[in-house]
Amino acid sequence: GSDVGSVPSAWSKATSNRTGKSSASRLSSATGADGLIPGLVDGQRLSDVKPSRVPTRGGKVIVSLRKEVPQGYWDIVSVVLVKLPASVTLKPTGIKKGRKLCIEVPPLSPDDYDVRLKFGEKIIHGSISLTVRDDDDEDEDAEMDEDLQEVREHFESLAS
Repeated sequence: GSDVGSVPSAWSKATSNRTGKSSASRLSSATGADGLIPGLVDGQRLSDVKPSRVPTRGGKVIVSLRKEVPQGYWDIVSVVLVKLPASVTLKPTGIKKGRKLCIEVPPLSPDDYDVRLKFGEKIIHGSISLTVRDDDDEDEDAEMDEDLQEVREHFESLAS
């Protein structure tokens, strides 16, 4: 009967109240129907990844973008490391001029990973490979650019 029909309506009401407060729905309403800003994703590509190799214990990597991401959208940008079937989504620990994202690569098994860019829930086309190797070479400074050096010095100054 009739009282069976009243139970689902109570449930759906409670659920819709909860989802209305979630950050995901706020994000999509702020950024348009598909959750993205027109023009933000068009033409956005990865420029490079430095260093292109990290040890299995992980480390800091700078991901450079072709187009600047406006500051208001920095909180929806993330970097995805893909090695099918698995992927790891990383939030940048720092952003410089909207075009360089610093990420902290977690310890990973040695392999080649695809580095991809993600806005909200959408993964952008195009990837750059990142090699994770099983050795403890400290001889990576030659490949380090000044941005990574700045980031390292910044973190060292915080630690001291």
